[in-house]
Amino acid sequence: MHRAVIKKFFSVFLFGRVPRRLPYRAAARAGLSAHIRLAGGGGTSYLPNQEAVNPPPQGCVVCPSGQPASPWCHSAPPAAAHIRFYPSRAAHFVRRALNSPTRAIRLALLWAVLLLFSTTHIQAQFRAQGYLRYFPFLTIDRTDLSTSPLNHTLHQRLNLSYHHGSFSLYAGQRTRLFSGPNVANPFFKAFLQTDLNGPIDASFVLLHRGNYLLHTITDRLYLDYKAESWQISIGRQRINWGINPATNPQDLFNNYSFFDFDYQERPGADALRFQRFLSPTSRFEIAFAPGRKRLSTDPGWWQPSNSVAAALYSFNVSGYDLQFTAGYFRHRWHGGFGWAGALWKLGFKGEFSYFRDIEPQPTLPPSNYTATISLDYGFGSGLFCTLEATYNRRQNPLAGGLNPLTALIPRRADDVAFSEWQILAVAAYPISPVQSVNFSAMWLPDERIWFAGPSYTYSVWQNIDINFLAQLFFAPSGSPLNANGYNLALLATWSF
Repeated sequence: MHRAVIKKFFSVFLFGRVPRRLPYRAAARAGLSAHIRLAGGGGTSYLPNQEAVNPPPQGCVVCPSGQPASPWCHSAPPAAAHIRFYPSRAAHFVRRALNSPTRAIRLALLWAVLLLFSTTHIQAQFRAQGYLRYFPFLTIDRTDLSTSPLNHTLHQRLNLSYHHGSFSLYAGQRTRLFSGPNVANPFFKAFLQTDLNGPIDASFVLLHRGNYLLHTITDRLYLDYKAESWQISIGRQRINWGINPATNPQDLFNNYSFFDFDYQERPGADALRFQRFLSPTSRFEIAFAPGRKRLSTDPGWWQPSNSVAAALYSFNVSGYDLQFTAGYFRHRWHGGFGWAGALWKLGFKGEFSYFRDIEPQPTLPPSNYTATISLDYGFGSGLFCTLEATYNRRQNPLAGGLNPLTALIPRRADDVAFSEWQILAVAAYPISPVQSVNFSAMWLPDERIWFAGPSYTYSVWQNIDINFLAQLFFAPSGSPLNANGYNLALLATWSF
């Protein structure tokens, strides 16, 4: 019977649902006394560091100002869970869970919450949100327009948060089931098994049989403490210092891939972060992220030369948000700045980062820099346009360019683009309250590559969306992108 109780607990982590009530008698046999009750509802979720298409309405219980006040915000009153646990004889289940690394990660998070509850004996706020998404992926050959067999992806996202006074605990799990010819590619499995978030490996292939592969990764797991004028967080989190909408030379800790359309949450980083709020418009930050080992044979569990330790100071002057950064970036010194403001009626943003080797390399220049400037404008009709230009002074001109294998790998702050110059234009237009279209175009002049990404989104129901998109690469003959063809995807998403 106690196995059934533990299964109910882990259903929160695996399937995104919280039991209405756990049987008291069964819980007592398992050495746990528990009661879970949900109240309230939930609407469309808003994710951190993302702009919501339909912002939360004024007067929202969570965000009365219309802006998300927490990493996960609902447009309707959030679910409030009242939970009390009294752990006693659970060592047997700990030993069983440690036989599986994936179970051990979930158990560690769950056990931390249990211990907190057992010492406080008070009610706590618990939220479970996420989405379930299915999309087929079709590739069309550029030469004869023939189609390859479909690749299918079932993506389940679960975001958990627990709030108790000044403490908050956040967790995010990303589980995907793949099927199709892509699974047979050995590089595909190797890419999924590589945890790029930090030295703690939380990426696991749970099943790989034939053309089926099941993968899960914990990309958020951190504890946050917030006082009146300062905040500290430790664990796998997202530290977003970037300003521009797509290319971010200031994003030192967890840059991302522009072409990864199925990852709006973006990667996190195993880090320790301290923030001091000096005024409503100024703050000071310092963060440290231990480096992931470059080779599995390297000694230790992390690599100091691959680490990042930096500080940020931001403030407002004459309507402009300014920030300055400095620190250590993967065995290189870093310094940079960024801004966000208005130029006449245009939004005006920019970032600049400079890097210099601590130990010069014989065949490479000792320093390089990256810079991005963007302009955006919203028309009265609802059309919103963005133009972004990037100069990427690459330290190594022979570094890998854009190809099907590198397109989904997050860029580095000291090499933010696939070429020296990059021009990006994005236009978004709401056709109606439930329909919108988006078009993005990118030009890489050094690689002589064009990219076009049209998409159409339709809101079928309050929490069900359908998105049709295409990724069209136009490259010169001989480019490896030609083998990738034209990519089409139809995403059906149910949010909860």
